[in-house]
Amino acid sequence: MRKKLEFLEIEKEFFDIDEEARIAHIDLEYEKPGDMFDLNCKTKTPLFNDDFDDWINSAFSMVPFKYGIELDVRFKDMDGYEPAELEQVFRKNLLLTAKQASIKYVRKTWLAISLIVIGLLFFVAMMLVGNLWRDGGIGHDIFFYIFDIFTTVLFWEAAGILLVENHELGRAAKGFRERFKKITFGLTESE
Repeated sequence: MRKKLEFLEIEKEFFDIDEEARIAHIDLEYEKPGDMFDLNCKTKTPLFNDDFDDWINSAFSMVPFKYGIELDVRFKDMDGYEPAELEQVFRKNLLLTAKQASIKYVRKTWLAISLIVIGLLFFVAMMLVGNLWRDGGIGHDIFFYIFDIFTTVLFWEAAGILLVENHELGRAAKGFRERFKKITFGLTESE
């Protein structure tokens, strides 16, 4: 029983978790804000670099979904940025990522609907041909096996998209919009 309890609460070994407030506190430290941004991409608002974007995604997966996240990012040099400005950049990047997840959710939904429609067409064709092709034989059996496999695979894929992939995408989009409860930026304290 002890091992199961250790496994269930392992995140407490890595993050400062406030059970009552349902918040995980995470502290990050960088040399300067530019370490978080993609310096090669010249946009009006700086974009997160791939490493920082990966970190955010892994934080979402490591911190249980029931907890909000309070993030405190400290820099040795603010590099001309103000904390409020960095918070806005951070929030805009989160919204952009949430929008991308939402767009992917809609695309996947339309793909699943298309697969269902095609699966229904195969099923209807199988039923119609079954009523017209009554003499049986090897050709009849092969036709039905192939159409049965196509129909099953199409419905199976659509179910996978709707029940698994879209659930994860919807949860990710919601997480990017809502999981960060507080974000602060500032300088590291001098030693």
